Amino acid sequence: YRSLESVRQLLQREGLSHLAEKRFNANFRVSGTDHRLTGESMGLAFALVAYTQLLKSEAHRVERFNSAEVAVTGILDDKGTLRPVNDETLAVKVTRTFFSHTRYLVVPESNFETARQEISRLQADYPRRQLHLVGVRSLADAVANLNIIRSERVCIGQWVGKQVAKYS
Repeated sequence: YRSLESVRQLLQREGLSHLAEKRFNANFRVSGTDHRLTGESMGLAFALVAYTQLLKSEAHRVERFNSAEVAVTGILDDKGTLRPVNDETLAVKVTRTFFSHTRYLVVPESNFETARQEISRLQADYPRRQLHLVGVRSLADAVANLNIIRSERVCIGQWVGKQVAKYS
């Protein structure tokens, strides 16, 4: 729930306090599996999903969404600051991401060097594979990065429809 509190604070700073004041609860599941997802290092990923989902109800000319080309790890505190993840588990996450379709791996800035070394080790054997590493310090840094959160202009009909629904 620290991730949701981080999202709430970010929305307030962005002038969207009406969204931040809502009571919200998050439930996540991976369709088609019965896997249980646990661990604090999912905090940033959960916060990014919650952030973009909460913005969907807003009538903006630009829709924001999570890029499908990104893998994310990071422990998020309730102020939105990223704390480092365990280096041993980070190596496993880097390896799994390296051998996936993912183009970007987002890690806490404090884990950047460890992740970079692991990617370099893997690239020695697989030089054609390019995995871009992105280090972030906070939820706000991640949201501001256009490789992580993508923006797409909303067609005028869809925008007008949201405006009508908002004010009716």
